[in-house]
Amino acid sequence: MNTRVTTAVAVLAVALGAGGLFALPVWAAPRPDTPIVMPVSGIVSVTGFGVTSLVRGSSDPSTVVLSAYQALELRASIEGLSTENGNPVCMEDSALLYVKVTHDGKTIWNAIADECPGVLRVTNPASAHLVNDRSCSFWHLVASFFPTNQATATRRDSQSVCADPQD
Repeated sequence: MNTRVTTAVAVLAVALGAGGLFALPVWAAPRPDTPIVMPVSGIVSVTGFGVTSLVRGSSDPSTVVLSAYQALELRASIEGLSTENGNPVCMEDSALLYVKVTHDGKTIWNAIADECPGVLRVTNPASAHLVNDRSCSFWHLVASFFPTNQATATRRDSQSVCADPQD
């Protein structure tokens, strides 16, 4: 294969892969009929933030690696989130949580929960999903992963965005 074509394909693949954390490619639109299954056969880590700002984004990250039991709890909680309906427009946003699963040093699954519009954006090589992250039980579980002095803004802000009528 021509080296120019090979280089162009490699550059395109890297650009699309990097963009996958923040935007869903057109061909990977969320499919409500495809179940969300977070793998637990790798290292599952969650990152929360000490500071969140709709204008300046999130900072002061704290990352914890989950135990096998915690990873299974998180997977079950994510599977229970409802498919996102609608597309609210937000002028600013801040990340509340990153979830990453790695295996053999490669990220095989990731998700980003945000404050506005309140979705968990899940991406993996096979599919992409947007699910409603307004579940208080999901956020209570996430808060339990962090020590009291870590991810304070994630814990605080997630309680203000959760909207379960029973919680």
